Amino acid sequence: MNCQKEIMNYQKEIEYLKSKDIKLATIFPTELDMIVPDDDIYGALMSAIISQQISTAAANSIKKRFLEFFKNTYPDIETVLNTNIETLKSLGLSTQKASYIKNVAIFYQKNSLTNRELLKLNDEQLIEKLTQIKGVGIWTVEMILMFKLARPDVFALDDLGLINGVVKLYSLKKTKTLKKRIEKISKRWSPYRSVASRYIWAYKDKK
Repeated sequence: MNCQKEIMNYQKEIEYLKSKDIKLATIFPTELDMIVPDDDIYGALMSAIISQQISTAAANSIKKRFLEFFKNTYPDIETVLNTNIETLKSLGLSTQKASYIKNVAIFYQKNSLTNRELLKLNDEQLIEKLTQIKGVGIWTVEMILMFKLARPDVFALDDLGLINGVVKLYSLKKTKTLKKRIEKISKRWSPYRSVASRYIWAYKDKK
């Protein structure tokens, strides 16, 4: 996707969202970086596992070491299967994350998966497929859908930052029905919930 086309798509999405939600329209002056689609789901899974539950700085440091060890690329299935847990741990991964990295390779091999095959799946099908891998949850796949594959209609209902952003924007009370209310609000943004989510994250972090 070229940059000009991507800018036009954002403008189209923003105009649509403005017409559907007056409150959301108030936060659109915020500028967002463009997302260039990357169809390497296999590499994205490894990157996501490395990043789980640590700071961005720590994740970037471990990824740098990880990629340098594997000659500046995410290792293929055979390489991962032939790399022992201790070696992966020496790159900064915990025992659990090292096991999860291996789980990705095992799952791909067992199911003879290819990116081409996976890219044919819709969002729900891809979530269902990839969350069969131990260590890969729904949120992880949602982030891959949104930030790697640039799918337009993703809404991560379990993302705390997104929830807090919606609460702030709509002055919602944190009750037992909060998630249902947020889900209902988000439906008016479809089919462009991804860009709406990104604006809400940016809005949440503004002082």
